[in-house]
Amino acid sequence: LTLELFSTAAEAESCVGNMGAMERYCREVLMQEKATIYDKFRVLDIKLVHIAMNEKYEEAVTLSLEILEQLGCKFPKGKIFRLHEMMVGMMQTKEKSKILGEQIKEIPDNPKPKKRMYRLRKVMLAMLQIKGGGKFNEVDNVHMINDRMFMVMTIIRRFSLYCYLSGKNDLFVLSHLKGLKMSLKGGFTSVLPLNYATIGMIFIIIFKDYKTGAKLANHGLMLSEKYDCKSSHTGTANVGYMFVLSWIKPFQTLLRPLAEAYETGMLAGDTEGAMWCICTYLWFGMESGRPLELLEGDCSTYSKQMKEFQRGKILAFTQVLWQTIHNLMGKSPNTTLLQGGVINNIDEFCTNHKDDLVVLSYVKLCQSYLCAVFREDVLGADIAIEKGNSFKTINPANPTLLWDMFARGLCMFAMARTSKKERKKNYQKHAKKILKKFEHFVVKKGNPNCLHYKALFDAEHAALQKDRTDEASKSYHLALTLSARGGYVQDSAIINERYGEFLLHGLGNNEEATFYLQESVKLYSEWGALRKSNILRKKYRHLLCKCESICVCEMEQGLLIK
Repeated sequence: LTLELFSTAAEAESCVGNMGAMERYCREVLMQEKATIYDKFRVLDIKLVHIAMNEKYEEAVTLSLEILEQLGCKFPKGKIFRLHEMMVGMMQTKEKSKILGEQIKEIPDNPKPKKRMYRLRKVMLAMLQIKGGGKFNEVDNVHMINDRMFMVMTIIRRFSLYCYLSGKNDLFVLSHLKGLKMSLKGGFTSVLPLNYATIGMIFIIIFKDYKTGAKLANHGLMLSEKYDCKSSHTGTANVGYMFVLSWIKPFQTLLRPLAEAYETGMLAGDTEGAMWCICTYLWFGMESGRPLELLEGDCSTYSKQMKEFQRGKILAFTQVLWQTIHNLMGKSPNTTLLQGGVINNIDEFCTNHKDDLVVLSYVKLCQSYLCAVFREDVLGADIAIEKGNSFKTINPANPTLLWDMFARGLCMFAMARTSKKERKKNYQKHAKKILKKFEHFVVKKGNPNCLHYKALFDAEHAALQKDRTDEASKSYHLALTLSARGGYVQDSAIINERYGEFLLHGLGNNEEATFYLQESVKLYSEWGALRKSNILRKKYRHLLCKCESICVCEMEQGLLIK
């Protein structure tokens, strides 16, 4: 009873963010030599989360393996054995995914226990037959597992995340396949939906199979909804929406589910999952063109929660985005340098996160984007060449890759148009590679979030050749139509600016160029990027002032006629 009380106290202190008291309670429980792994499990689980909160992912992976081994769950130690088990499990999952989806759809919403058990048994029998899988166990409880299996599944859920964050890809894949195998042997658990969503992500990373990945993610989300799996819903939603469904659905359609998953996680006490969901929500909001003023307010609100719950890694992502917004709005004295307002010193920030390649990759991404927006094309092209495809390598299956490619491509095409012959070919080569990748995502994979990116780069590519000006104009118009239809205000502003400059410098059509540049200024202002709109207004004041005076004269004439 005393151990239970101390464990409950440790959990309570952890939930309210009182880590000092939590550590004292945990220490008391772990000092009890006669206590079994089952007695210490709740405290070990809390300790594991605390280690991960301090970004010691290698240590968290080691502790997870130790706990799992004590619970009788072992992982292959050799790389060859891990790879074999991983590939067999993946292929068998793909074969069974269609059958499983049909069975899940047959489960009624919030079914009665007996009917639910019957339906669930059909689902389990349809699941993948991983080597060593056992016979389905039928009992009267929906969870159908003993305490040991529940503990194993709980640790596997955390273990998989820490493997991903520490770069242990083989263990990351095996942890989710093992979760499915455990469910096949012992029955449904709340971790099962997360396993499906994550394996869907793995199909995208390894096989580039977006269709199967989306099926598996939808299976996980359906199971989570039908069985009200609050403890794992935030993880399932974040993986499913961010890493899988974002490749086939517009970002705007995913904002509401992510916000709802955040609320569910906070109510269920899963602060880590909730913070990841809201972080994804903020980044998708930026990429989909939400007003910067609203995003800035959200970043301010949720950053306080991240600090309160000591989610340092998630806070770092949010701070990078928040600082980018400050630069665009003019709340920072800098344009392309990510400091002033949120991040006091970017060099110090990068030093503090020197071991976190993911955070550093986001810093480079935002620098590239700011260079593209503020027309620091030389710096932006140098950053793009220096980092190459490193964002994709560091962040597999992350759809923000499209934003990174867009920023790099803008700078490359700009430099290809203005550079001398010696360097022009090099910039053209890099720009064409990015264009081909967008063609792959649009034509072969049907990604709806980069249709206007491809159209813009088709226009930029055609604009490099004097005999393709008509083709360039058509592609610019297509890019404008697609960006407006998708609600991408910020991208519409960029496209209008690029098209206006093409008309002005490439074709010498001042009248039409003025219209598109004026539209760009208007859209930047609507988005909230006031610094950019002011810079553009000053740069082309000789054109825009004439346009404004003409508009005033027309209005006065109209009033006189009336």
